[in-house]
Amino acid sequence: MKKTRRFAAFAASVLAVACMAAPMSGVLSADAAGTYKITVNNTVTGYTYTASQIFTGSFDGTVLGNIVWGSGVSTLVDGEAVAKAGLVDAIQKIDVDGAKPFAGKSTAADIAKVLSDAASALEAAEPGSSHDATIAKKFADAVAPYATATATDDYKDSKYEFTGLDAGYYLVQNTVIPGTAGTETYTRYILKVAGEDASVTPKGEYPTLEKKVLENVKYTGKYTHENGTTDYTTAAKYNDVADYNIGDIVKFELIGTLPDNLDDYDKYKYIFEDTLSEGLTLDADTIKVYIVNDGTLDTETALTSGDATYTTDAADGAATFKISFADISAIDGVTGNSMVIVQYDAELNEKAVIGLDGNPNQVNLTYSSNPNNDGANGPTNKTPDEYVIVFTYELDVTKYLAPYEEGGASNTTADDQEGTKAGFKLYNADGKAAVIENGRVSGWSEEGVEVTTDSYGKFSFIGLDDGTYILKETTTPKGYNTMKDMTLVVKATTKNGDTYMETDMTPSAVLTALNLYENSADTANGGKLLDTAAATGNNANGIVDTIIVNEKGSNLPSTGGMGTTLFYVGGGALALGAGVLLVTKKRMSNK
Repeated sequence: MKKTRRFAAFAASVLAVACMAAPMSGVLSADAAGTYKITVNNTVTGYTYTASQIFTGSFDGTVLGNIVWGSGVSTLVDGEAVAKAGLVDAIQKIDVDGAKPFAGKSTAADIAKVLSDAASALEAAEPGSSHDATIAKKFADAVAPYATATATDDYKDSKYEFTGLDAGYYLVQNTVIPGTAGTETYTRYILKVAGEDASVTPKGEYPTLEKKVLENVKYTGKYTHENGTTDYTTAAKYNDVADYNIGDIVKFELIGTLPDNLDDYDKYKYIFEDTLSEGLTLDADTIKVYIVNDGTLDTETALTSGDATYTTDAADGAATFKISFADISAIDGVTGNSMVIVQYDAELNEKAVIGLDGNPNQVNLTYSSNPNNDGANGPTNKTPDEYVIVFTYELDVTKYLAPYEEGGASNTTADDQEGTKAGFKLYNADGKAAVIENGRVSGWSEEGVEVTTDSYGKFSFIGLDDGTYILKETTTPKGYNTMKDMTLVVKATTKNGDTYMETDMTPSAVLTALNLYENSADTANGGKLLDTAAATGNNANGIVDTIIVNEKGSNLPSTGGMGTTLFYVGGGALALGAGVLLVTKKRMSNK
């Protein structure tokens, strides 16, 4: 059964009319006229509140008696205040958990007594309670369409005030809100009795949204998000910026809060709308949705898609998908302190943008914005887009054939012809070789795919993560030595922060450097900087490049050349020496 809703904003008002009595002919005492004030403690400018007097009567300094309709809902007929047409009927139809507490009540005093009795019952059940029964909210809902402003607020000293009010029972409505996107919601009706100066503080009225992407290499800590009494901390490496190889699976997380005045709504619509760039392919089967109340995720409590919880139009490869709660407040355990966590995977695909502008992923949140108009079709508002971005890079290498002179005009490159072309494989830190499809990295395997030099001696590996790689020469031009395996380090410097893309939507502000090193990125311990791609240079297209040179093999003697003659001559000399030794030994023997 849906939880019973209570509203702190109504507390003092209901309790203050606990002693209202049956109508008599009394009017306000002279000292009560125009002496009271209602303050709305809202420091944000741009709101407009109106106050409508619902009940009035005689005030003796303690209670309001002789209740009649107030000027905000009455029409004077022959000097007598009469409720506007339709108001009483609307009040009599109020349903509270299947009962109609105002049925048969038509006078202001009788209706006020029902409210007073409800407040007394609540006080008896919960002494000192600052909450209000559902009946007060439903009463406000019924009265609001018939209310006209008795007074309009005045903003000064960081608050809104109504001054010069007569004693009475007032309905305060939030009628105008500031135009700042993502913070536009109306405040629940507030009922107060101006038997003494009244003060109310509106609750936080709008949800917040953040998005994070898991970085698979760099450690940039964790982020903690707060909502009321609940704190949720992301897993390590969930950031605003990440870089990946094409073909990698990228994990995303959405973190939505709920407003602390959630109980003011009969129904609360809550819709994530996520948009992926062309370089990201959604895996709809990986979507998981959680309600978090204790700061942790429990995989056994993931919500199931369906009308009872949420619905989704997500499909594999969708560019945009929604996760929709028709009424998130109907889910057991959900409060204004709850958080909604969504996790899903997407693949960085062959259409990924290399370097800038990266592959952004954005989300916004549509939510109910006016508790005074509940229902599935009630007014909504939308947060600003929240972004994360995924980068990927390119390694270009040019193969030269010795002799090579740096900057020389006559240097010779390998080409794409048999015998003079070179081939290479690139291995990652796990010892797997890059698989190439349509000219781009698509994954990693034991065998991988060889890339070969083009007619200009160039070859590329497109779609690389920040990290360490081994370049192996697998086809060597004839007459040249195979190069030694080469360790290359692609080093991207990215900037993360909780406010990324909320304050700066320029990708170059978060991809600040792109470098290529040999052996190690630590130049103090043997690393060699091969290329610096400044933000105004190759960083824009995500390319780091270098050269390699094949040395010629040794020119050893060949058959039929001078070396053979020397062999023959040497052999003849050896034979002659053997003959002389034989003759000498024979002569020595004869002697």
